[in-house]
Amino acid sequence: MNQKQAKIFTFIFMMICSLLLSLFIYFCIYQKEHYEWEEWFMYQDVFKKLAQQNHEVDTIYLGDSRLKTIVKPKTHELNLALPNASPIESYFILKRYLKNQSKVKQIVLSFAPYHLIQTRAFFNRSIIYNFLSKKELDLVFQKSLELKDPHFDKYRYYKTKYLPNSYFTKVKTLIFSPKSKQTAAFKTLLYKNKGQTYFGKQKGSSELCDETTIKNMPHSPTIKYFLKLIIQLCKDNNIKVVYYTAPLNQTSCRALGSQFFKNHSDYLSKLPLNLLESSYCWPDKYFGDSSHLYIGADLAQQELRKQIQ
Repeated sequence: MNQKQAKIFTFIFMMICSLLLSLFIYFCIYQKEHYEWEEWFMYQDVFKKLAQQNHEVDTIYLGDSRLKTIVKPKTHELNLALPNASPIESYFILKRYLKNQSKVKQIVLSFAPYHLIQTRAFFNRSIIYNFLSKKELDLVFQKSLELKDPHFDKYRYYKTKYLPNSYFTKVKTLIFSPKSKQTAAFKTLLYKNKGQTYFGKQKGSSELCDETTIKNMPHSPTIKYFLKLIIQLCKDNNIKVVYYTAPLNQTSCRALGSQFFKNHSDYLSKLPLNLLESSYCWPDKYFGDSSHLYIGADLAQQELRKQIQ
């Protein structure tokens, strides 16, 4: 092969590689139903509920996976909680929903302390799942810049959304360990339970929850800003808003210490919220994994419903 032929071969090879990479990125961004894990279908389920006209709903549950585990919604309720969601996602969910619905009387909020501090869902879920519009994303980045919040930056956004390594593990799972039957069964169960699902099914867990890794970190000012927006949106629409903190297992509580819970209570008490009574610490036997109730989920639902009805 002479030099000219080598250059042509190299050019063709690079073009083929570029084309394959482009196709891979397109597949990753726009064909998620073929390879994504169960959490993606939870986000799609919320998308569908936001598009539906349901004028019987008067109570909406907004929060993260700990609330999603607990609440099996009744006919007049919607469970719009999402895995790893913070007040950022929940604000835009509520805003979208209220555009078409006017009979909501009560919002029940519940976020793990972790999701008032960290922003894992924003990049690993909302960005990857295309959950927020460009306008919504622009507002988040604008406010984080104004508030000098180091958790948000455009570089991380582009890195998360467009670099293949963000998707490679999941696509690899599709190739070597396809889960089409499990996924179909999960979607059916999620629909049957009206959005409620379990995240861990152990008969007790003494594993440490996520909060133990960040217990000394300050709260995100951007997340607090959007929590206030939820409260204001409810006020503008004459909607009662209450706040419930789901319990942690006893092992995690001991690792966190009393000061952590005092800081959490002080944070919430400074906001115009109706705080529901809840015990922060429950025995390990009630948990299905490090962060979610399983055996104790129905007990928590009973505790919650007694205070909102």
